[in-house]
Amino acid sequence: MKKNKILSLHKHDQNNLKMFGRGLITPDELTNRSRIIYRNFSKIVKQYGFPKHNESISEGEIYKASVVLLLHVPVSKMREIYESIKGFKDNELLPQDRAYIVDKMLVISKKRQIYGTQFNRVGNKILFFPIRDEENVNKLRKKINLCTLSQYIKFIKGRRKSVLRENIQ
Repeated sequence: MKKNKILSLHKHDQNNLKMFGRGLITPDELTNRSRIIYRNFSKIVKQYGFPKHNESISEGEIYKASVVLLLHVPVSKMREIYESIKGFKDNELLPQDRAYIVDKMLVISKKRQIYGTQFNRVGNKILFFPIRDEENVNKLRKKINLCTLSQYIKFIKGRRKSVLRENIQ
């Protein structure tokens, strides 16, 4: 039951973003549709807990969908859910997923991000939100199995299939 609900919410979330990107729904429509998704996702997390990465192979897609949904909830809800999962071990919440979550919360709070996961696309340019330690960010990214920022830019522009280092050679 939890699996079907989360996967359904994820599908609706992604469809809404695609429709918005194509100009088929307005920002207000996106916000209203997203609110419903976030409320339902929050209820599921409250009732069943946040899915862990290591629960089982079949649960992997639920975990991934949950991380994406978490990244799309309002920051207050994101903080609340993150508080309940920040103690997860690395095999329960993958370090690279933790990096995206933490960076997004920092950027929304007008603080410098740590791992360089958050950016704005302006035309064909990728502009990263300020990074705490730009000089050493690639070392940090390597430690958690993320590609370098320059490789990430190529990925963002659609040239790469994965941001994990082993998939970018």
